[in-house]
Amino acid sequence: MSQNDGYREAERRIELAQQQKRKELYLGGLDLTDLPETISSLAELQYLSLSDNRLTKLPKAICFLTQLESLDLYNNQLTTEVPESLAVLASLENLKVLSLNRNKLEELPEVILSLSQLQVLDLNSNKLKEVPSSLASLKFNRVYLDYNP
Repeated sequence: MSQNDGYREAERRIELAQQQKRKELYLGGLDLTDLPETISSLAELQYLSLSDNRLTKLPKAICFLTQLESLDLYNNQLTTEVPESLAVLASLENLKVLSLNRNKLEELPEVILSLSQLQVLDLNSNKLKEVPSSLASLKFNRVYLDYNP
């Protein structure tokens, strides 16, 4: 699927989710490098999968998904070189599950420490060399850090 085809398919799925008032949306495997801004119209969304794409940053439109409880960013190209792109996570106060595995994170984004509802954090298969000790102060059910250097 070409990137243009993937982007159009994402727009179609977002429109359908809006019409059906869906709480879950799967946009994985569409070869996306960016998300349609129309994603911001899904204010009631609770689960969003953006896995298996080529995202290098999170679009600001994600900050409008304030009811989001689970965000799957597995297997993208996210880095901590542009920390403000991950800062949009701060608005996701209801987030309980965050999957950032198989990205290119070299350090833990500070914004993660502000997600007080977070219960599951998956950071497997990144480039993390260390994690801040303050991570231990959060009340996680599970944290995954395997396959980092």
